[in-house]
Amino acid sequence: MLKKLTELKGEERLERDIFLPNGLIILGEGTVLKKLYIEKLGEIGISEVHIVEESESKDIYDTLKEEHHAIVKNVFERHIYQHDTVLSELRETAEEIVEKILENEDVSHNLINIREKSTDVYEHSLNVCAYSTMIALRFGWNKHKIPDISTGALLHDIGLRYINADYMNEDIENRNDQIGKEYRKHPVYGYTAVEKYDWMSKTAKDIIFMHHCTLDRTGFPMMLKHLPKEVQIVAVSDLFDRKISGIGCKQMKVYEILEYIKVISGVKYDKEICDCFTSMVATYPNGTKVKLLTGETAMVIKQNGDFKERPVIRLICDKDGNNVKAEEIIDMMKNQSVFINEVLE
Repeated sequence: MLKKLTELKGEERLERDIFLPNGLIILGEGTVLKKLYIEKLGEIGISEVHIVEESESKDIYDTLKEEHHAIVKNVFERHIYQHDTVLSELRETAEEIVEKILENEDVSHNLINIREKSTDVYEHSLNVCAYSTMIALRFGWNKHKIPDISTGALLHDIGLRYINADYMNEDIENRNDQIGKEYRKHPVYGYTAVEKYDWMSKTAKDIIFMHHCTLDRTGFPMMLKHLPKEVQIVAVSDLFDRKISGIGCKQMKVYEILEYIKVISGVKYDKEICDCFTSMVATYPNGTKVKLLTGETAMVIKQNGDFKERPVIRLICDKDGNNVKAEEIIDMMKNQSVFINEVLE
């Protein structure tokens, strides 16, 4: 919805990126507009912006993170001192997440539009929980079984609380020094912390212990002959979000990770699970800058349902690199002659 700055009161959410004529984004899609932002936009000559209608301003993933991030962080930080008493609160949180996703009638058909950014371990845990729940629902699993997966996903990295290492945006899991060895122990630390909890299912505990194990037996902390599908669901979700957020590895772009998951499909993890996951994620998230086959540069501004490789784009530069002055929006589902050639940094 296009609105004049004079109509805004603050706290509205941007539907599209705001960018300068040179293509530089000054406020990204999804940003909540503070009054100061609105004033600054007016000062640089911007009079209108695209605002998300209130009913559409938050997707299910934003809502989950807003409602539960503080809870997960609080529980993780108190766990060292209160152990079982506090961790059991997350079983209820996991069940609430499952119910929230179930309440969203279209959630099984919606693409996850990943924002490529660093996150903390708490948001990472919530992301993995949401993705794992989505996969389990797409497989049609009994909703009474899913909270075991969600609980395990929410707590899968609890062992990171017991290590002293800087693992953000570091390829730490492949290092053979003391820090790398310590990092590879976090599934063991996590499992040891919850092993005797009666309120937690065996499935949830297996997820914590095995989420870095692989079918080709190259993972850690053990080489296993059998890897339960519940564990693999969380493992694939974890792999994706770790590489997005840079937890224990170098950050990658969404399209790069999706290609990587396709390569390891059927090798490290069950092919059906990998296929399910890659079908859920938008190949070109909103805000991605791309070069078209024509040589023009564009910005992805909207997804096209299940047609994840055919988003809606806004032209930024022509084939000669000149800034496009008049706004030109292309729906790649309607214009079948337009193709993305590469993703730009």
